[in-house]
Amino acid sequence: MKNLTFEILKAKEYQETWSNEKLEQFIKLWGQVENSLKFDNDIESGEQWVRVFKNNAILGMLGVSVPILFLNEHCDISN
Repeated sequence: MKNLTFEILKAKEYQETWSNEKLEQFIKLWGQVENSLKFDNDIESGEQWVRVFKNNAILGMLGVSVPILFLNEHCDISN
């Protein structure tokens, strides 16, 4: 397991620049580039992560309140 403390703290420095509108814009643009992606979240209920799926496998997690993206190292994003 890798210690991600530095990456999380660095992302939190940009927390004030991140918003639900920017999150939605990012998801929309990423979905246009890669139309096989599916996004699962329920921001209205307080969920703090958007799950990103490709070909029914979890590709990663995208922060709702902090601009950070974790990708599953076992997923191939090139196909």
